[in-house]
Amino acid sequence: LSIVEDDGTSTISLDGDLDSHTSDRLASRLADLSPDRELRLNVGGLRFVDSSGLRTILAEHERRQECGHKVVLVDPSEAVARLLQITGLEDYLAQASTKPGEVGADRHPDRRPAPPE
Repeated sequence: LSIVEDDGTSTISLDGDLDSHTSDRLASRLADLSPDRELRLNVGGLRFVDSSGLRTILAEHERRQECGHKVVLVDPSEAVARLLQITGLEDYLAQASTKPGEVGADRHPDRRPAPPE
């Protein structure tokens, strides 16, 4: 877990697993950061995310939205991309890619998708 802060953005790089054993550590670090800036979570190194890890990301997303900012998932790993797809959150959480030519490189949803009818 590494944190870089610059020009109104905080960037945290995550790797390994984000689960019940590690999500509390991330939540603690996030609580130390001001929500008054965009948070970029580089999740390209995550191999696994369970419900507690996802809950930590969603809680931080909502905290930042209250301040007019957002969480952007950068370079989602295959595991993260699959989790977002399964949970229906791929259009709710903003995503960005640092890989040139990546399809859908920058997706910044502004609101929740409409609920199914």
